[in-house]
Amino acid sequence: MSRYNPKGHAAAVFAAAEKFKKQALIDGESILDVGHQKIWIPQNFDPLIKHYVNNPLIDDERNMVTKLGQQLKPCPAESVALFAEIYWILLLGPTNLRASKKRERVHYVWNMTSTPISTLPSDDANSQFLNDSALSGIGSAGPGFNMYQWKELQFAVVAFKNLMEMDLDVRSLLLAEPWAFAEWLDHFDEANGRQFYHCLCHLMFPDEFERIFSEKDKAKLARSSMLGISPSSLKDRPSRDQALFTARQALETAKGSLEVDFYKDPPILVRSKILKRPKTAANLFDLTVDSPSDAAEEPLDESEDAESVPFSDWIPINRIYFGPPGTGKTYEMSKLRSERFDDGEQIEFLSFHPSYSYEDFVEGFRPEPGKNGQLSDRPVKGPFRRICEQAHANPDIRHTLFIDEINRANVAKVFGELITILEESKRCDPGVKFEDFSSSVTLQYSGDKLAVPRNLDIIASMNTADRSVTAIDHALRRRFEFIECPAMPELIEPPMVGEIDLRKLLSAVNDRVEFLRDRDHAIGHAILMNIDDIEGLRRAFSTRIIPLLMEYFFEDTHQAKIALTGKTGATVFFDERPLTPSALFDGCEDLVGTEKRLAISPAKKIEKWTELDFRLLYDRSAKASDEPIRAEPSVVKVQHGAAAATEASSVL
Repeated sequence: MSRYNPKGHAAAVFAAAEKFKKQALIDGESILDVGHQKIWIPQNFDPLIKHYVNNPLIDDERNMVTKLGQQLKPCPAESVALFAEIYWILLLGPTNLRASKKRERVHYVWNMTSTPISTLPSDDANSQFLNDSALSGIGSAGPGFNMYQWKELQFAVVAFKNLMEMDLDVRSLLLAEPWAFAEWLDHFDEANGRQFYHCLCHLMFPDEFERIFSEKDKAKLARSSMLGISPSSLKDRPSRDQALFTARQALETAKGSLEVDFYKDPPILVRSKILKRPKTAANLFDLTVDSPSDAAEEPLDESEDAESVPFSDWIPINRIYFGPPGTGKTYEMSKLRSERFDDGEQIEFLSFHPSYSYEDFVEGFRPEPGKNGQLSDRPVKGPFRRICEQAHANPDIRHTLFIDEINRANVAKVFGELITILEESKRCDPGVKFEDFSSSVTLQYSGDKLAVPRNLDIIASMNTADRSVTAIDHALRRRFEFIECPAMPELIEPPMVGEIDLRKLLSAVNDRVEFLRDRDHAIGHAILMNIDDIEGLRRAFSTRIIPLLMEYFFEDTHQAKIALTGKTGATVFFDERPLTPSALFDGCEDLVGTEKRLAISPAKKIEKWTELDFRLLYDRSAKASDEPIRAEPSVVKVQHGAAAATEASSVL
């Protein structure tokens, strides 16, 4: 069962949550008032919606406690007490605060009105809801939970209002069905990116939902190959939770024990070291006016989600890997993409092409079903807008947009007005409304505001053989760091095929290409990686290197041959045949002339290519030292030299 906790102190927390479910969510009674007044009723939510949810005071630079006092001041005492209990359930599961600090905050909110509905008991040790055991917490929610606590509270108020407006029978059924409850809780717009979904599901149904309050950790767990969960099961959070429940049951059966905790055993989510919450963020969301938050000094478990950097300090990465084909650009991107995906981060991958446009990338009008079978008159969101909004809604997770072949499209046109807000100084903090951010831009079609959050990285690749870096729009070059991926023959493994030194071979060919064209058109070392026999080398030259040279030299076979061999004469790598005008034309000398021409094409009989042929591409002396020794050494030397001279003349 997922209620298993290796620390063994969760019983009081679950007991308090179960009592809360029955007393507050079913009966509508207060859990903190000794008289059990019915405060969990729809009309008590209305002032909270008006004065708190719809009045977030985002531009107000005062701390949370001061703003909260202003927001709740117009609310009646019953609504203030209700808010205090909503705050209690919000803080119940996370271990981010000590029990004493949680109690302090609940008391503070309860007494925020001059005439509270009742006086809370001074001896909290006798309260099932406020004693140390109940408030000890069962898992870390990370600093993101504290940093955006006001949004978590907004979500909680909206969700509980909706729940308490249901008929008792419907509400009771929903609170008895874990998967129906999860689908209901996740359907609110305010639920996007909120950790309260994970906390409340586990508290209400500890046997079905994991003790994981971090979206990143849940995503990482669900993607783990150890669990074997199908990607089709991860379409939304409730579906993923069901898949994790099924995977847990299989693990418990295989292990023969219910003691499965993914932060310990199996250690899929284990951390490598103990992290502490940074003191720089200590006072951001402290509900007390004077002293720093105790949470700033509280060490977090090495096994739980504890990011060491406050999210306002996200340093976004705009990076382009550039270089010729086969130099590791795609490999670097793929490695980073795999690492981030496996770590539970959100990624989006796309590839630019010549017809790719702003409408494809950001937003544009495309056929999309609307109401009553009519086409929608709203622009469809593109991948860039979608991932910006996802990063904005999930501030505790890094998001990455991977773009392959970024220079194949008109980059300035594709990014449009967004090119100005890619740089670090124009990024917005996750969670800040786009409409309230000074650097946001107005989109062309919808007129909506959009900004680029700081927790979004953009990683791209570009093939310099298609277009030089110097041809990239200057606005883009200023906003991206360019990481060159040059051809590196020294990385080729294995380095030898028989007597052929692949590293020297590639270096020689690339030097000739650079002399005839430029270094942007080199041949990447990846083309010759993992080749261990002559047949593989022949295929690499026939199907990849020679066609690439033909492309580099615009199908000029003469130039391609010179780049490969360093010679103008005949070579086994190309077939040559003369074209004689007198044999091809009759009486056309005035038009075509009488000069013979040589037709050159890549050789088809590649099985004739020998080790010596390849060695001659980089070693001019290879011929003399490799001629087979015959019967008499003295004769051999003469024949050797003659043969060498004869063949050399035929080659040249």
